[in-house]
Amino acid sequence: MKKLIWQVVLIFTFLLNAECASTTRHKGTNLLSDDEASVFFKKFLQNRNRSDFMLKFKVESSSKQTPSASGKGVILHHKVEGEENYYVEIKDKAGNYRKFLLKNGQTLANFTETFNSNEPFISGTLYSPNDLLLPFLEPNCSSKYCGSKKVCGRIAQQFLVKVKDNTLKANVKYVKMSIDNVFFQPLEIEYLGSKHEMLSRQRVLSLRKQDDSWEPKTVEIFNAITRERAKITIVKSDFNAEFEDSLFELGFLQKTSAQ
Repeated sequence: MKKLIWQVVLIFTFLLNAECASTTRHKGTNLLSDDEASVFFKKFLQNRNRSDFMLKFKVESSSKQTPSASGKGVILHHKVEGEENYYVEIKDKAGNYRKFLLKNGQTLANFTETFNSNEPFISGTLYSPNDLLLPFLEPNCSSKYCGSKKVCGRIAQQFLVKVKDNTLKANVKYVKMSIDNVFFQPLEIEYLGSKHEMLSRQRVLSLRKQDDSWEPKTVEIFNAITRERAKITIVKSDFNAEFEDSLFELGFLQKTSAQ
């Protein structure tokens, strides 16, 4: 269970042969054969978010064009009958408070305002539900292996995934993922346009050791168009959490929200 620790993270897809040719291949980083790469990516999909977990985090964003924005929150993850469920509470520095119930990439409940999954949780911070949910990762999605690289000092295997229409923002056509060679969790995700240009990137900046596993400590989101950056710091985590199904029912959340 401890090996399922990476979550806040990373996305990718696009024109396969051209992009793969540009991938940096580091010596001694355990390049995979085609068959090994296929097994690796299937294991990544199977292992992703199989257990309950809790994350407390803070997020800070800044750019030359806009004032800095910040906030803090908590994310609870739970699977109900095989379906992904997330409960999110978040507060910005002005004290504005929001609550969400997210399920399989869709917003089921938002207790304060109209909302879509491409919009940030906190205005100006870049971090959105789609950055958490990675909705382009369907159970049987196909990928192209592009070699290996190092991210945050760890060996990662790179894959390209084509994004289906209306899954992410309209200008995102491909996603490029760098997946940890041991823990099968994403260390870097690049969102790419139709001409394979990078639009934005999520990358693990630092790690911390927790028992026999490494957990992400800080993650950066970078918008290549606006040059904005947001840093997410994991303040506290619990990957041995156990939650009741009822906590993720819409009626229960609406009731607790009114108290």
